[in-house]
Amino acid sequence: MKQRSILSYLAFGLCLLLAWSGWAGPIGREQAMRLAERYVQIDRAGELRLAEGEKKGGLKPTYYIFNDTDRSGFVIISGDDTTIPVLGYSDKGQVHLNRLPEQLSGLLKRHQKQVDALRSTAVTPGLPSPTPKPNPKAIRGPLTKSLWDQDKPFNDQAPIIGKERTVTGCVATAISQVMYYHKWPERGKGKHTYTPRTGSIGELSADFEQSVYDWANMIDSYTFDWKWNNDTRTYDKEGHWTEAQGKAVAKLMSDVGIAVNMNYRRSRDGGSGAYMHDAARALKKHFSYHVRHLSRNESPNQLFLSLIQQELDLDNPIIMSGAQNDAGHAWVIDGYDENGYLHTNWGWGGTSNGYFALSFMSPPILGHGGGDGGFNQGQDIILVRPDREGHEPFPIQERRYSFFGDGGLSFRSEITDLDQDKIGLMLTNLSTNASDLYRGDLSISLRDASGQEIMLSQTNLDLTGISRGSYFTSLLTSITLDPMPADGTYTLRAVCREIIEPDTNVDVPNAQPWLEVEYGEPLSIEINQGRITLPTIPTEINLSLSKEPKQTTLFWSNHQTSLQLSISNSTRFTTDYGYIVVELSRAGVSVDKMRSEGYQFFDHSTFDGIITFHQTPSSSLAAGIYDVTFSFLVPSKTVHYTDGTSQTIPERSYPINNPFGTYKLEILDANQKPILTYRPNRNSNLDTPESGTKDLEIRLNDELWTEEELDLKQLDSSTLSIACEIENVGAESFTGSLRYDLVDVELGQRYPLGATGELTIHKHRSVDISKTKINIPKSAFEPIPLGRTYELHLTANIAGVDRDVWATGTYRRTLKLKQGGTPTPPKTYYKVTLTSNEGGRISIPDVQLSAVEAKKELRVIVEPEIGYELASLTAGGKDIKDTKTFVVEGDTEVIAQFTKKVYRVTQKVEGQGSIKISGADKLEAVTHGTQLSIQASPAEGYELASLTAGGTDIKATKTFIVERDTEVIAQFTKKVYRVTQKVEGQGSIKISGADKLEAVPHGARLSVQASPAEGYELASLTAGGTDIKDTKTFVVEGDTEVIAQFAKKVYRVTQKVEGQGSIKISGADKLEAVPHGMQLSVQASPAEGYELASLTAGGTEIKATRTFVVERDTEVIAQFAKKVYRVDVPNALEHATLRVEGAQDLSAVEYGTELTLIITPQASYLIDEVKVNNRPLDAPYRFSVTEQCTVEITIKQDTGLTDIAGAEALIYPNPASHFVIIKHVSPSTPLRLRTLDGRVVRQAAMPEANEFRWSVADLGRGLYIIEIGLQAYKLILE
Repeated sequence: MKQRSILSYLAFGLCLLLAWSGWAGPIGREQAMRLAERYVQIDRAGELRLAEGEKKGGLKPTYYIFNDTDRSGFVIISGDDTTIPVLGYSDKGQVHLNRLPEQLSGLLKRHQKQVDALRSTAVTPGLPSPTPKPNPKAIRGPLTKSLWDQDKPFNDQAPIIGKERTVTGCVATAISQVMYYHKWPERGKGKHTYTPRTGSIGELSADFEQSVYDWANMIDSYTFDWKWNNDTRTYDKEGHWTEAQGKAVAKLMSDVGIAVNMNYRRSRDGGSGAYMHDAARALKKHFSYHVRHLSRNESPNQLFLSLIQQELDLDNPIIMSGAQNDAGHAWVIDGYDENGYLHTNWGWGGTSNGYFALSFMSPPILGHGGGDGGFNQGQDIILVRPDREGHEPFPIQERRYSFFGDGGLSFRSEITDLDQDKIGLMLTNLSTNASDLYRGDLSISLRDASGQEIMLSQTNLDLTGISRGSYFTSLLTSITLDPMPADGTYTLRAVCREIIEPDTNVDVPNAQPWLEVEYGEPLSIEINQGRITLPTIPTEINLSLSKEPKQTTLFWSNHQTSLQLSISNSTRFTTDYGYIVVELSRAGVSVDKMRSEGYQFFDHSTFDGIITFHQTPSSSLAAGIYDVTFSFLVPSKTVHYTDGTSQTIPERSYPINNPFGTYKLEILDANQKPILTYRPNRNSNLDTPESGTKDLEIRLNDELWTEEELDLKQLDSSTLSIACEIENVGAESFTGSLRYDLVDVELGQRYPLGATGELTIHKHRSVDISKTKINIPKSAFEPIPLGRTYELHLTANIAGVDRDVWATGTYRRTLKLKQGGTPTPPKTYYKVTLTSNEGGRISIPDVQLSAVEAKKELRVIVEPEIGYELASLTAGGKDIKDTKTFVVEGDTEVIAQFTKKVYRVTQKVEGQGSIKISGADKLEAVTHGTQLSIQASPAEGYELASLTAGGTDIKATKTFIVERDTEVIAQFTKKVYRVTQKVEGQGSIKISGADKLEAVPHGARLSVQASPAEGYELASLTAGGTDIKDTKTFVVEGDTEVIAQFAKKVYRVTQKVEGQGSIKISGADKLEAVPHGMQLSVQASPAEGYELASLTAGGTEIKATRTFVVERDTEVIAQFAKKVYRVDVPNALEHATLRVEGAQDLSAVEYGTELTLIITPQASYLIDEVKVNNRPLDAPYRFSVTEQCTVEITIKQDTGLTDIAGAEALIYPNPASHFVIIKHVSPSTPLRLRTLDGRVVRQAAMPEANEFRWSVADLGRGLYIIEIGLQAYKLILE
């Protein structure tokens, strides 16, 4: 983007920032509607459209959707001003929650989780987000015109599961739309084969070299009509697109799907899916595009937006994706407006295409004190340019590691030892900018004030390979300043170098230069008088309560409980994951502890939320009041260092200071008592509420009421009711009533609203919500002060005591009261009637047409009978034939007029003759069901060979009934001739191209198939005296005789020798031309020490006879093999086991084979002596076979008296992978290698030499014990 444009955006954003009035947190309905009216026309009397699943008792919407009253646009408003207020808008189309594009649905779900996360974190928000300018001008695009989808015809070549086609997948649809925009390439490159993860689909493959993409036959939109046949609905593409147009786009979609390793599934199973890194690879490898693959987390939001806009300025659409917990989605970005909003083509047939904020499609990373550690979803873009003239390739990026999000380099106190000049460090959120597999070394660079590198850490992190989208969450390392640099200021930076070649698995250690890890900030240190000072070394975490704890449920013994806590971390350090611990005590003696789910407290932040404790109060705990102290427990963990050592860091408990005095908590005895709890619907999925539960419901005139402020004026004309589902989780049944109260949040004053009748709730059962419903008269609110905030409480009498009833981990429903507001107007209902003539029917399912709410939008289902079509459709006199939707604004009659379809009848004549079609005035418009007749008139010398109507034979009747567009085809054929054949020599011929050779039409082209007998070939072939040997075809222009002559074949005989030796073939003058059937003989001469192992001629074994008959081109192969010998080993050893490596069959071991004896003595035994052919054999007991061998092994008991003498034993490398070396051990000292469970896997004695090399390549990874005499050492195998 040009600099001028960026500055104008910044200036515009600042103006809006100043104009925007900061709403504190949630945005209400009225505020959302006022904001939406800047973009669309809203009927305020109509129902506000909220996301399904958010119209729940007390839950605040996370977004609102408003459609324009004339169906020409929409706007989506955020439900909370901690995010950007306007998420997206369009001046075309509508958004309907029941048919959202899966990509937009996923983004709305993600936005809902983002807002929920922000609301649960009591962090003061910064400046509010600016509001975009209404009616913005488009700066670029929309570039794409295609309105493609994932079903028919796009999936016509997709795999089938059961009897149903799988869908193309959003990744394939997005790529295909971009390729269609560029009309590139003309054909693909290479081949690809894979097997989808879906079990019922086998291997899929494509040869892209054979794929020529028919861009000219692809169209922007593939629409169709629904057609009914015997109550079965099928699609009708007639008049919209042709078979060729459908096949063209289906072939493109299929090739793209296979190229990206599409995991095909049916739509009802969740749809097909693929990864973006596979998409980037496929575009480059198979479709000739320049590609740059970027992740949102790799760059700041403004840079990310700038990269997108720069590419759109070059008229190149972009592929974007977003990951959701249950799915990943992809779409096309093809334009932007003056607000910086991006135009999206969702790939959903044009549905909901519009302009959306980047911060909506790609939100910032969030972290909070919740159990899941925050909300964080991936966002990728693929920049795509055709690899052809006029398009510049992207600059080559240096492959390296990169930090993303809030990752980077930080000090770690637990592995820092400044007395030893050792600085402990941690790297978090380490990813890579490479689009394919990247594996590299990681090190720490110490640099002086000028940036000059002074030192590189001695130990590097050799990491496993990762690719884009995967990352290391945290890595620990250290650097020791030895020698100590001069006094001054220094920086520490993370650096990396690649150690495998791209697209290979070949190690190239030390071949690549060290590069800085991208996006990482350096750490600063000071050295003064030879001592290291770390200015940001972590100190103690300081946690404290910022509000008094609030009890949200009763604490019954042995039942799950929760508290609302507000906990602040006043330091600049983030805790590790741990648990909030509630400790109960009496008279200073601890009696019980409860532990929460996992939490983490971020620097300078406050977490305010309901804490659920999975550890319940002990069932043995006596009922009564206890003192409570709070703490935060970080469990122990093991830190593995880069030098192979490890250290266990013990668990750490941080006190949570309580400035409000000792908190007291009452524990209730749950033994033999009913315990009631409210069962909320906590499922956050938009579409599938939790089965079997309902929310606490407040209703006005049976309509769900979700506001926070109740105007008592509304109760003059409306009835207020409350109900909820109650479950008994106790050990006894409950009989009694349930009382609803309002409790003043500040004063604690309780005001009764009413009670249910007597209920019986058996243990481990729930009561239906209808039985807990009460109607609350307006008089119940008279004693309650207005303008205050109240909580709704439920109370039941349990064992003679009124007890609170609520749900663990659930917030109370709150409301305020006011008097004199505008009452909710009563709803208006109208009658809708349906009228249609014969030839079809119309319906509006799932709607009571006798009473339809005003302003409700209805959709008409049109079902023409066979042979009929919809001529007109009106609602209240207005034409709705195209949309088939209308808004109810009064009593409305929907009238459908059906008329018989008319079809076009055409004719085609092949050969000499003519036809005449009668029975209709105009063949361009023949009514469905009309019978037509045909008169056929062949030309002189011709006859009618066939007559069809729409592909059906009507030659006999010469009549047909019109039921669709029909083509009548008449075929006239010429006179016929006789064709005969003659064969000379051994062979046969077959003449094809005519049904009967006795009657072949004039001008017919016939083909001849010549089949020589075995050993023969075709010498000549004539038809009517004309040579046709090369073409084997001829045109019949008279009676014709075909003559074929066959002669004997000759073949080439070649030879091949494997091993040491030679052969000689005799019996023919020239081995390049041996007549068929000739017998040849072979003389084989092995070299000294070899023997003939096999002799074949044309794959047939002839070792015994050494002769063969030539019947084809033949290769004679002689294989000479070394001699083999027998190796005898003991059948069984007493006190040891023996295994021989190097040969499978010891009865026949090839000359020169190297064998290794793996001898494993039992505990307390040693190998005394090993001999081969009476010659001593030392460890590691390896020898070569050059003769017949006899192995002897002696085992002796270990006295255990030998100890290490001399210098301390040296064992290296440790960790090891292939071998380990032992030095500085006295000769004959016993050596054993054991597993942790004591099993001996290696045993030997130290040789006279000062060094013993022990192979461990065949052992599994893990920790082992090396015993040297009576000393034991740890060994790690990797």
